[in-house]
Amino acid sequence: MSFDALYKNMITLYEEEGKKWCDELPEKVDQIIKHFGITEVLSYENLSYNYVASGLMNNHPIVLKIIYDQKSLNYESKSLSAFKHVGSVKLLYRGDGFLLLEKLIPGNSLVGMMDNDVDISLLSALIHQLHTLRGYEKSDFRSLHDWFSVFDQEWSLPKKYLHKACLIRNYFFNQNQKQVLLHGDLHHDNILQHGSHWKAIDPKGIIGSPLYDATSFIVNPVRLLKNKEEEYLSQLFARRIKKISSLQGWSEQNLTAYCFMYTILSWIWALQDGTDAEYQKKCAEIFDNFMI
Repeated sequence: MSFDALYKNMITLYEEEGKKWCDELPEKVDQIIKHFGITEVLSYENLSYNYVASGLMNNHPIVLKIIYDQKSLNYESKSLSAFKHVGSVKLLYRGDGFLLLEKLIPGNSLVGMMDNDVDISLLSALIHQLHTLRGYEKSDFRSLHDWFSVFDQEWSLPKKYLHKACLIRNYFFNQNQKQVLLHGDLHHDNILQHGSHWKAIDPKGIIGSPLYDATSFIVNPVRLLKNKEEEYLSQLFARRIKKISSLQGWSEQNLTAYCFMYTILSWIWALQDGTDAEYQKKCAEIFDNFMI
Protein backbone atom coordinates (compact mmCIF):
# COMPACT_ATOMS: atom_id res chain seq x y z
CA MET A 1 0.00 0.00 0.00
CA SER A 2 1.77 3.16 -1.23
CA PHE A 3 0.79 6.62 -0.02
CA ASP A 4 3.73 8.64 -1.40
CA ALA A 5 1.81 11.37 -3.26
CA LEU A 6 -0.92 11.52 -0.63
CA TYR A 7 1.68 11.70 2.15
CA LYS A 8 3.48 14.57 0.44
CA ASN A 9 0.29 16.56 -0.18
CA MET A 10 -1.03 16.10 3.34
CA ILE A 11 2.22 17.22 4.97
CA THR A 12 2.43 20.26 2.65
CA LEU A 13 -1.11 21.31 3.48
CA TYR A 14 -1.58 20.16 7.09
CA GLU A 15 2.00 19.77 8.37
CA GLU A 16 2.30 17.67 11.56
CA GLU A 17 -1.42 16.86 11.72
CA GLY A 18 -1.29 15.69 8.12
CA LYS A 19 1.74 13.51 8.84
CA LYS A 20 -0.01 11.98 11.85
CA TRP A 21 -3.10 11.22 9.75
CA CYS A 22 -0.99 9.53 7.07
CA ASP A 23 1.00 7.52 9.62
CA GLU A 24 -2.23 6.19 11.13
CA LEU A 25 -3.90 5.56 7.76
CA PRO A 26 -2.82 1.91 7.15
CA GLU A 27 -4.12 0.91 10.58
CA LYS A 28 -7.41 2.77 10.03
CA VAL A 29 -7.90 1.09 6.64
CA ASP A 30 -7.24 -2.29 8.22
CA GLN A 31 -9.75 -1.63 11.04
CA ILE A 32 -12.50 -0.58 8.63
CA ILE A 33 -12.11 -3.49 6.23
CA LYS A 34 -12.10 -5.98 9.10
CA HIS A 35 -15.13 -4.41 10.81
CA PHE A 36 -17.24 -4.38 7.63
CA GLY A 37 -15.86 -7.60 6.16
CA ILE A 38 -14.58 -5.84 3.06
CA THR A 39 -12.56 -8.07 0.74
CA GLU A 40 -10.49 -7.63 -2.43
CA VAL A 41 -9.42 -4.15 -1.35
CA LEU A 42 -7.55 -2.23 -4.03
CA SER A 43 -6.29 1.31 -3.47
CA TYR A 44 -6.85 3.77 -6.28
CA GLU A 45 -3.81 5.35 -7.93
CA ASN A 46 -2.94 9.06 -7.90
CA LEU A 47 -4.41 9.75 -4.46
CA SER A 48 -4.23 13.44 -3.62
CA TYR A 49 -5.97 14.50 -0.39
CA ASN A 50 -8.19 11.51 0.46
CA TYR A 51 -7.62 7.77 0.63
CA VAL A 52 -9.87 5.88 -1.79
CA ALA A 53 -10.09 2.13 -2.40
CA SER A 54 -12.49 -0.31 -4.02
CA GLY A 55 -13.57 -3.64 -2.57
CA LEU A 56 -16.41 -6.08 -2.02
CA MET A 57 -18.83 -5.95 0.91
CA ASN A 58 -21.36 -8.78 1.07
CA ASN A 59 -20.28 -9.54 -2.51
CA HIS A 60 -21.34 -6.06 -3.65
CA PRO A 61 -18.78 -3.68 -5.18
CA ILE A 62 -18.14 -0.69 -2.90
CA VAL A 63 -15.74 2.22 -2.52
CA LEU A 64 -14.10 3.22 0.75
CA LYS A 65 -13.20 6.90 1.07
CA ILE A 66 -11.25 8.16 4.09
CA ILE A 67 -11.25 11.94 4.47
CA TYR A 68 -8.95 14.02 6.68
CA ASP A 69 -11.01 17.21 6.76
CA GLN A 70 -14.14 16.56 8.80
CA LYS A 71 -15.99 19.60 7.46
CA SER A 72 -15.47 18.35 3.92
CA LEU A 73 -16.67 14.89 4.93
CA ASN A 74 -19.77 16.42 6.52
CA TYR A 75 -20.65 18.49 3.44
CA GLU A 76 -20.01 15.58 1.09
CA SER A 77 -22.10 13.11 3.08
CA LYS A 78 -25.02 15.56 3.37
CA SER A 79 -24.79 16.32 -0.35
CA LEU A 80 -24.81 12.63 -1.21
CA SER A 81 -27.84 12.09 1.00
CA ALA A 82 -29.65 14.98 -0.68
CA PHE A 83 -28.70 13.88 -4.21
CA LYS A 84 -29.40 10.16 -3.68
CA HIS A 85 -32.30 10.01 -6.17
CA VAL A 86 -31.07 12.57 -8.70
CA GLY A 87 -27.92 11.50 -10.49
CA SER A 88 -25.38 10.89 -7.74
CA VAL A 89 -23.45 7.92 -6.43
CA LYS A 90 -25.20 6.33 -3.42
CA LEU A 91 -23.89 6.78 0.10
CA LEU A 92 -24.07 3.43 1.89
CA TYR A 93 -22.61 4.37 5.28
CA ARG A 94 -21.00 7.32 7.01
CA GLY A 95 -18.47 6.49 9.67
CA ASP A 96 -15.92 8.33 11.78
CA GLY A 97 -13.75 9.99 9.13
CA PHE A 98 -14.85 7.77 6.26
CA LEU A 99 -17.62 7.01 3.78
CA LEU A 100 -18.71 3.76 2.17
CA LEU A 101 -20.14 4.31 -1.31
CA GLU A 102 -21.59 2.20 -4.08
CA LYS A 103 -19.05 1.48 -6.80
CA LEU A 104 -20.10 2.79 -10.19
CA ILE A 105 -19.67 0.19 -12.93
CA PRO A 106 -18.07 0.30 -15.44
CA GLY A 107 -16.96 3.62 -13.91
CA ASN A 108 -15.65 5.25 -17.08
CA SER A 109 -15.28 9.01 -16.73
CA LEU A 110 -16.68 11.65 -19.04
CA VAL A 111 -13.16 12.16 -20.43
CA GLY A 112 -13.84 9.29 -22.80
CA MET A 113 -16.90 11.06 -24.22
CA MET A 114 -15.22 14.25 -25.48
CA ASP A 115 -15.41 13.36 -29.18
CA ASN A 116 -18.08 15.40 -30.99
CA ASP A 117 -18.88 17.18 -27.72
CA VAL A 118 -20.96 14.28 -26.41
CA ASP A 119 -19.61 15.20 -22.96
CA ILE A 120 -21.43 18.55 -23.13
CA SER A 121 -24.82 16.92 -23.68
CA LEU A 122 -24.24 14.44 -20.84
CA LEU A 123 -23.10 17.19 -18.47
CA SER A 124 -26.14 19.32 -19.26
CA ALA A 125 -28.51 16.41 -18.61
CA LEU A 126 -26.83 15.72 -15.25
CA ILE A 127 -26.94 19.40 -14.23
CA HIS A 128 -30.66 19.40 -14.95
CA GLN A 129 -31.12 16.32 -12.75
CA LEU A 130 -29.11 17.67 -9.84
CA HIS A 131 -30.65 21.13 -9.90
CA THR A 132 -34.24 19.90 -9.83
CA LEU A 133 -33.64 18.65 -6.28
CA ARG A 134 -36.02 19.94 -3.62
CA GLY A 135 -36.42 19.47 0.11
CA TYR A 136 -32.85 19.92 1.41
CA GLU A 137 -31.90 22.25 4.27
CA LYS A 138 -29.87 25.20 2.95
CA SER A 139 -28.46 25.74 6.43
CA ASP A 140 -26.63 22.40 6.13
CA PHE A 141 -24.36 23.77 3.40
CA ARG A 142 -21.94 26.58 2.60
CA SER A 143 -22.66 29.18 -0.05
CA LEU A 144 -20.69 30.66 -2.93
CA HIS A 145 -20.55 33.83 -0.81
CA ASP A 146 -18.16 31.93 1.45
CA TRP A 147 -15.91 30.72 -1.36
CA PHE A 148 -15.88 34.03 -3.25
CA SER A 149 -15.03 36.02 -0.09
CA VAL A 150 -11.34 35.24 -0.78
CA PHE A 151 -11.46 37.81 -3.61
CA ASP A 152 -11.33 40.51 -0.90
CA GLN A 153 -7.88 39.39 0.28
CA GLU A 154 -4.42 40.10 -1.13
CA TRP A 155 -2.98 37.42 -3.42
CA SER A 156 0.02 37.08 -5.70
CA LEU A 157 -1.96 37.50 -8.90
CA PRO A 158 -2.78 40.56 -11.07
CA LYS A 159 -4.79 43.12 -9.12
CA LYS A 160 -6.93 43.82 -12.18
CA TYR A 161 -8.18 40.22 -12.06
CA LEU A 162 -9.02 40.36 -8.37
CA HIS A 163 -10.77 43.68 -8.87
CA LYS A 164 -12.80 42.33 -11.79
CA ALA A 165 -13.70 39.17 -9.86
CA CYS A 166 -14.98 41.33 -6.99
CA LEU A 167 -17.05 43.49 -9.33
CA ILE A 168 -18.60 40.48 -11.06
CA ARG A 169 -19.29 38.74 -7.76
CA ASN A 170 -20.97 41.82 -6.28
CA TYR A 171 -23.04 42.34 -9.40
CA PHE A 172 -24.44 38.81 -9.37
CA PHE A 173 -24.94 38.66 -5.63
CA ASN A 174 -27.05 41.82 -5.86
CA GLN A 175 -29.24 40.29 -8.58
CA ASN A 176 -31.16 37.92 -6.29
CA GLN A 177 -30.28 34.97 -8.56
CA LYS A 178 -31.84 31.54 -8.27
CA GLN A 179 -30.00 29.47 -5.65
CA VAL A 180 -29.70 25.68 -5.74
CA LEU A 181 -27.66 22.96 -4.07
CA LEU A 182 -24.62 22.68 -6.32
CA HIS A 183 -22.31 19.75 -6.84
CA GLY A 184 -19.48 22.28 -6.70
CA ASP A 185 -16.85 20.39 -8.72
CA LEU A 186 -18.68 18.85 -11.67
CA HIS A 187 -15.81 18.17 -14.06
CA HIS A 188 -15.16 15.18 -16.33
CA ASP A 189 -13.44 12.97 -13.75
CA ASN A 190 -16.30 13.44 -11.28
CA ILE A 191 -18.92 12.15 -13.72
CA LEU A 192 -18.81 8.37 -14.12
CA GLN A 193 -20.82 5.83 -16.06
CA HIS A 194 -23.02 3.41 -14.11
CA GLY A 195 -24.78 1.00 -16.42
CA SER A 196 -26.49 3.15 -19.03
CA HIS A 197 -26.54 6.21 -16.75
CA TRP A 198 -24.01 8.84 -15.71
CA LYS A 199 -23.61 9.77 -12.05
CA ALA A 200 -21.71 12.41 -10.12
CA ILE A 201 -19.16 11.67 -7.40
CA ASP A 202 -17.32 13.87 -4.86
CA PRO A 203 -19.90 16.66 -4.34
CA LYS A 204 -18.69 19.66 -2.32
CA GLY A 205 -22.02 20.74 -0.83
CA ILE A 206 -22.47 24.41 -1.62
CA ILE A 207 -25.43 26.70 -2.35
CA GLY A 208 -25.27 29.09 -5.29
CA SER A 209 -26.18 29.97 -8.85
CA PRO A 210 -26.73 27.01 -11.21
CA LEU A 211 -24.17 28.54 -13.60
CA TYR A 212 -21.31 27.68 -11.24
CA ASP A 213 -21.77 23.94 -11.79
CA ALA A 214 -20.67 24.23 -15.44
CA THR A 215 -17.49 26.20 -14.76
CA SER A 216 -15.01 23.46 -13.77
CA PHE A 217 -16.22 21.30 -16.66
CA ILE A 218 -15.46 24.06 -19.16
CA VAL A 219 -11.75 24.24 -18.25
CA ASN A 220 -11.24 20.49 -17.73
CA PRO A 221 -9.71 17.94 -17.95
CA VAL A 222 -6.69 19.98 -16.91
CA ARG A 223 -4.17 17.19 -17.49
CA LEU A 224 -5.16 17.06 -21.16
CA LEU A 225 -5.54 20.80 -21.72
CA LYS A 226 -2.78 22.50 -19.71
CA ASN A 227 -0.21 22.28 -22.51
CA LYS A 228 -2.55 23.29 -25.32
CA GLU A 229 -2.08 26.56 -27.19
CA GLU A 230 -4.22 29.53 -26.15
CA GLU A 231 -5.99 29.59 -29.51
CA TYR A 232 -7.09 25.96 -29.08
CA LEU A 233 -8.34 26.64 -25.55
CA SER A 234 -10.17 29.81 -26.59
CA GLN A 235 -12.08 27.92 -29.28
CA LEU A 236 -12.85 25.01 -26.95
CA PHE A 237 -14.04 27.22 -24.09
CA ALA A 238 -16.16 29.37 -26.40
CA ARG A 239 -17.81 26.31 -27.94
CA ARG A 240 -18.53 24.77 -24.55
CA ILE A 241 -19.98 28.01 -23.19
CA LYS A 242 -22.19 28.44 -26.25
CA LYS A 243 -23.52 24.86 -26.22
CA ILE A 244 -24.07 24.62 -22.47
CA SER A 245 -25.82 28.01 -22.39
CA SER A 246 -28.10 26.91 -25.22
CA LEU A 247 -28.99 23.60 -23.56
CA GLN A 248 -29.59 25.20 -20.14
CA GLY A 249 -31.24 28.40 -21.34
CA TRP A 250 -28.50 30.53 -19.78
CA SER A 251 -26.87 33.75 -20.91
CA GLU A 252 -23.48 33.11 -22.54
CA GLN A 253 -22.24 36.37 -21.05
CA ASN A 254 -23.24 35.31 -17.54
CA LEU A 255 -21.67 31.87 -17.87
CA THR A 256 -18.45 33.45 -19.14
CA ALA A 257 -18.40 35.73 -16.10
CA TYR A 258 -18.83 32.76 -13.78
CA CYS A 259 -16.02 30.94 -15.58
CA PHE A 260 -13.77 33.92 -14.93
CA MET A 261 -14.66 33.93 -11.21
CA TYR A 262 -14.12 30.18 -10.99
CA THR A 263 -10.70 30.52 -12.64
CA ILE A 264 -9.61 33.21 -10.18
CA LEU A 265 -10.88 31.08 -7.29
CA SER A 266 -8.98 28.07 -8.64
CA TRP A 267 -5.87 30.23 -8.99
CA ILE A 268 -6.15 31.27 -5.34
CA TRP A 269 -6.58 27.64 -4.27
CA ALA A 270 -3.41 26.76 -6.19
CA LEU A 271 -1.54 29.51 -4.36
CA GLN A 272 -2.84 28.23 -1.03
CA ASP A 273 -1.78 24.67 -1.86
CA GLY A 274 1.60 25.72 -3.25
CA THR A 275 0.89 24.17 -6.66
CA ASP A 276 1.52 25.47 -10.16
CA ALA A 277 -1.01 28.06 -11.39
CA GLU A 278 0.12 28.58 -14.99
CA TYR A 279 -2.98 26.95 -16.39
CA GLN A 280 -5.26 29.14 -14.27
CA LYS A 281 -3.34 32.19 -15.49
CA LYS A 282 -3.86 31.14 -19.11
CA CYS A 283 -7.58 30.53 -18.53
CA ALA A 284 -8.03 33.87 -16.76
CA GLU A 285 -6.52 35.68 -19.75
CA ILE A 286 -8.88 33.87 -22.12
CA PHE A 287 -12.05 34.59 -20.14
CA ASP A 288 -10.92 38.17 -19.55
CA ASN A 289 -10.60 38.62 -23.31
CA PHE A 290 -14.04 37.08 -23.85
CA MET A 291 -15.53 39.84 -21.69
CA ILE A 292 -13.87 42.76 -23.51
